[in-house]
Amino acid sequence: MTHVTCRDLARSLSAFVDGELDPTLALELQLHIDGCEACEARVKFARASRTSVRNAVKSTKASDSFRLRVATTVAQAAEAEKHGDIMVSSGLLSWKIAGPLAAAAAFVLVWASASKLQERNLDKTTSSSPSTSQASMIPVDTLVDTLVDQHANPLPPETSSPSEIAQFDRFIGVPIRTVPERGFQGQGHLLGARMVPLQEQRAAMFQYVMGNGRRISMYIYNPQKIRLSNSPILREIPVRNNAGPVYVGCVRGYSVAVTDRRGVGYAMASDLDESESSRLLLAVGDH
Repeated sequence: MTHVTCRDLARSLSAFVDGELDPTLALELQLHIDGCEACEARVKFARASRTSVRNAVKSTKASDSFRLRVATTVAQAAEAEKHGDIMVSSGLLSWKIAGPLAAAAAFVLVWASASKLQERNLDKTTSSSPSTSQASMIPVDTLVDTLVDQHANPLPPETSSPSEIAQFDRFIGVPIRTVPERGFQGQGHLLGARMVPLQEQRAAMFQYVMGNGRRISMYIYNPQKIRLSNSPILREIPVRNNAGPVYVGCVRGYSVAVTDRRGVGYAMASDLDESESSRLLLAVGDH
């Protein structure tokens, strides 16, 4: 039996979780996972990610207008094939269809070029005029959609090293180096962290997996650069000691919480319920 390393698991992680590997290789990887805490956490995280995505997809129903557009497109394609407008055998479109498509594509290219030129001129005008505020005003619903998307389809962590995470401070503008040490009071395992885009600014994303396999994505941002406007998506919950508002809600099956503590912005998207998310977020922010 060959010796399996953490790198071997990383290369075959998706196939292993999906059950697509050769049984012999799958057994070797499982033996390695049983003896490696870090790889076991990676596998739990990957499986939890797939479960979260499946649950979110199951709870989302295509709109009637979308279904109608798909049905219309299929019917039009079938009608075109019936009348010989589509040459199925060669995989090519007839000129009756290719001509209008080519014209439409040319129009899109010209329109895009003109729009790009207009944007450049606008950027020059904007840059030449004094800026009234260095902060990006982001609607809460836009922020929440971004957080949920990144939580539902997470990129792998860039690092789990505290010294490397400490370097995030200068890019984001707020102290974040103590966050990994908190570890949600021992309730979660830190898989790692990475920097993610948040509108025109940056945020630090910390990925945790709980003992029950549920995932947590915690984001830290600079509230001086990212100011949130009001939105009906989240609701404010009462907080003791007058520590400032905490906003919670549920979006596409995921729990979301947002708050501001001592000049540091905290946001969380997770597989937990709203009360658990707000409690953990407050524990981190009040540390």
